[in-house]
Amino acid sequence: MSKNICKTFLLCMALFQGTDFAQCATFEGAFSLLNVNAPETNMPQSFKVQSNGRMAITWDEKGICEGSPDLKTWYGLGEGTKYFAKMDQGHAFFRVKKAMPRPSQMYLPKNYDSQKKYPLILNLHGYTGDWNHQNGYFPLQKHADNKGFIFCVPDGERDSDKNGWNQYQGNRRWNSIDACCGTRHDLLDDSAYLRAMIDQAINNYSIDMERIYVMGFSNGAQMAFRMAIDHSDIIAGIVSIGGISYKDTSYAPKFPVHVLAIHGTKE
Repeated sequence: MSKNICKTFLLCMALFQGTDFAQCATFEGAFSLLNVNAPETNMPQSFKVQSNGRMAITWDEKGICEGSPDLKTWYGLGEGTKYFAKMDQGHAFFRVKKAMPRPSQMYLPKNYDSQKKYPLILNLHGYTGDWNHQNGYFPLQKHADNKGFIFCVPDGERDSDKNGWNQYQGNRRWNSIDACCGTRHDLLDDSAYLRAMIDQAINNYSIDMERIYVMGFSNGAQMAFRMAIDHSDIIAGIVSIGGISYKDTSYAPKFPVHVLAIHGTKE
């Protein structure tokens, strides 16, 4: 193990303690960021270089360790309270973060009136997608302005699949069900995250509690099914576009949830 490589790893670990997200204001007829919970995201961590050429990264609370080759794109490495990093590269960057906050794009319709109640829709992207792709593929802005509803287009996290479509960057996806799209252990609990997002929206805006919906495409549709199962106390209905639910029928919602399942353009 080269001393220079070891120093580089240690330096990269120290760079990302105490970074946070900025809180953004929300305006009607425009997108803005909705932060979930406190603005602090990164967690204190410790690290120790082992004799087998790995570095043990540990932290106290349950969180996720992320890695980056360039400080720009981050992908999930492992969830829990520790991660063992191979020190076989010239440099690498690591950070440990909580499940929240993860800011999301929120849209308030034009002429939003806080004295009225508005439906809320979560619009979830597919495997390797992101909020911008989903917003272009299934645009809701015009309909939100015309029909009067609030919608949110969140991002899944990047996983640890460095051999995927995005190579070293990992693939952005939802930690939905076992049918797709990889291990459930390198990403945080997206069901809890999206529920926290709904709760935050309820606290911040005038939401109709009887009309909260989740729609999604592919991996996002699978996440919609999981939300219906996990949170039937608050989800009124879902729209699944090219997605499936658990094969095991023991996974079922406690309360009835409306489902629109679409698998082709002729349906």
